Amino acid sequence: MQAGRAGCVLLRPGFDGEGWEAVAVEFFHGFFAHGMPGGKMITQQFGCPKAVFPGIGRIAAGLICAVVVVMAISGCTSEKKNLHGNAKTDEAELARIYADIGLGYFKRGRLDTAREKLLKSLELDPKQARAHIVLAQLYTSTEDFQKAEEHYLTALKLQGNDPHLQNNFGVFLCSRNRYQEAEQYFLKAARHPQYRTPQLAYENAGRCAMRVPDLTKAKQYFLTALRIDPKLPKSLYRMAIISFDTGEFLSARAYIQRYFEVGAESPEILWMAIRIEQRLGDRETARQYEERLVKRFGDTEEGRSYLKILEEERRKAKKERHGSRGVSALIELSMYAGRVLHTAMSGKRVAL
Repeated sequence: MQAGRAGCVLLRPGFDGEGWEAVAVEFFHGFFAHGMPGGKMITQQFGCPKAVFPGIGRIAAGLICAVVVVMAISGCTSEKKNLHGNAKTDEAELARIYADIGLGYFKRGRLDTAREKLLKSLELDPKQARAHIVLAQLYTSTEDFQKAEEHYLTALKLQGNDPHLQNNFGVFLCSRNRYQEAEQYFLKAARHPQYRTPQLAYENAGRCAMRVPDLTKAKQYFLTALRIDPKLPKSLYRMAIISFDTGEFLSARAYIQRYFEVGAESPEILWMAIRIEQRLGDRETARQYEERLVKRFGDTEEGRSYLKILEEERRKAKKERHGSRGVSALIELSMYAGRVLHTAMSGKRVAL
């Protein structure tokens, strides 16, 4: 049966597990990486048929499928000949399984185990693109950028027309300050006819352009992204920043208001809103944003840092006001002294 075949593939000679317990452990890791909430379980990655267990949770469903896998082990002996007759196919499938397991470990932050599984995948099948992609992301997270780029380039050779891969490599290149190369990959992804989220590639291109900085190009890409999806929080926020930096404060206000309709508040966002209203001279709205900053983020380090800046700005403004009054008084005193000197020389009395 199909489940029996999965058990045999996992237990073929050379598998690094120790008995059926290891098989079940590997299976569970893959299941939790690919399972779905609500009792639905998709285990096709492991050769098991798709099963739906209504009314029970994921753990119970996982236990059922694990029992099926373990029971299937007993059927391995009769299939060994057939498996050895398709060794290359088995290795490719096992490589895919290891790549999936490695991805699961990577998502859970277990980087050493993830690396081990991914390298095992490539040992079995050097052309396993998914393993190369996940290794590229893993090495990026550990700042081993040379290895990360090597795996990205290998993955691109294997499936260079994948828009998701093009977009991810663009993000990597931008993080390495290779802006023109990154832009090319973002545009390749965005213009791919089968890419369902081109707005994200345009948004990434805009964010990368801001790092140059090239605000004109960044604005172009963000507006293109917003034409596709008017509710992109990151693009709305960055358009507010660009508008603020170019002195278009009313536009900045409009973008920040649109952001608040779809995005989550943060100290950074509220700080931008305060600055916009200050520039527009709307003290009341600025005060309301400040109250939200105090109420929601006053006990956070970032929130306190912005509030400290506001307090320092107030002290500075107060000092400048007092300073300007002092200067005025000095000017008046100087003018009075001048009149005294003039009248004294002329023998007239000075009026105070």
